[in-house]
Amino acid sequence: MEVPDDRPPHTPDQAQFPWRGAVFAAATVALIATAIALYNTGRQIPGLAALGFGFAVPMVWLILAAHQATDADSNVRRFIPRLMIWMVVGSAFLGIFWWNLDRRVSLMEAGFGAFYIVAGLAAIRIFDAKGRRPTLTAVGGRNRPRRPNPNVGGKTGRRPTH
Repeated sequence: MEVPDDRPPHTPDQAQFPWRGAVFAAATVALIATAIALYNTGRQIPGLAALGFGFAVPMVWLILAAHQATDADSNVRRFIPRLMIWMVVGSAFLGIFWWNLDRRVSLMEAGFGAFYIVAGLAAIRIFDAKGRRPTLTAVGGRNRPRRPNPNVGGKTGRRPTH
């Protein structure tokens, strides 16, 4: 039995509530707040694990955003390498500082660093697999072929005078 849908059909240009961003942002904030609370109460290792998972949530969001993107030249695509570098550098520093205290934390941070690299590279590959679209679109919504430039050509390279 089919349930009638009272909502009007969705058009691609219609704005929607960004539920994915809201859910992932709330999960990130909750995990980082939990990490701070655990770390401040003396349970450093679970706190650092919650912090690592809190930073892993945006990387999962990047993969999902890459799947949903329609353009390979998205701003998100350009942001991924920078985000990935900072996440890996942060995990590396945290692992180095904990090396003499508890090597389990260093290994855990190495695992998080590896996850950040794999997730970032996966998102980049997903973006790169999408075809490049032309960036200029006519007002009517259809793509126009490029016209030859009248200012270039001829023997002198100057615009012809008539």
